[in-house]
Amino acid sequence: MRILRRSLGCLAWVVLAGLPAGAQTEELESSVLDGAGGRAAGGTYELVSATAQPGGIQASAAGGTGGLRHQAGFLGTFVLKPELDHDGNGIPDEWDDDNDGDGLADRAELAGTDFEGAWGVAAPTDVNAADSDGDGAGDDHELLAGTDPNDADSLFAITDIQREGVGARVNWKGRGDGTGYRVLGHDGSYAPPTDELDIVVVADPGVGVWHAAEGTWLDPDETDARHYGVVKE
Repeated sequence: MRILRRSLGCLAWVVLAGLPAGAQTEELESSVLDGAGGRAAGGTYELVSATAQPGGIQASAAGGTGGLRHQAGFLGTFVLKPELDHDGNGIPDEWDDDNDGDGLADRAELAGTDFEGAWGVAAPTDVNAADSDGDGAGDDHELLAGTDPNDADSLFAITDIQREGVGARVNWKGRGDGTGYRVLGHDGSYAPPTDELDIVVVADPGVGVWHAAEGTWLDPDETDARHYGVVKE
């Protein structure tokens, strides 16, 4: 008797032979993950499995949330959890290379290779959350800014703008170690600041492997209606 079975990640055939007439038979099931299949025999049965599709189930502990991500099965012909679609793009997480839609591939997020390549620090992030540390700056934003995606206190953002004499002081947090920032402004009713006011290089080496540091700039002739922006070079 030959029975075709579909199992997780492969196709398997079960061959039952040599049973006495009238004996009860029992079906066998097999799962193969990241393997090339093989053969197992014993007693009255023989099991043959086909070569498996690379993939399988991968566990992620990025961001301290844990969870499972299942790579597509044999030729991507089935989905175990079709309702899991973290970025809502209509592609189940099992088939999606970027579960959270943050522009960082899941495989790179699990290993932190994007951050390692850009900043020399491997920083695994949560494949199911576009903002792993919940600080309001997405993982893609932190990759560009060179800040720690797993520390809510490490991000690139303006912290405050204070009146200082006849001018105003703009403060922000970001990177040190010679990182350059362009300070932008716009006068009048609000619009995204586009006028370049100055370029500031944060010479402070900063703290830790991310060189966390604060930048500051004094506008000597601030007006009553000036909007500011800071852009990393």
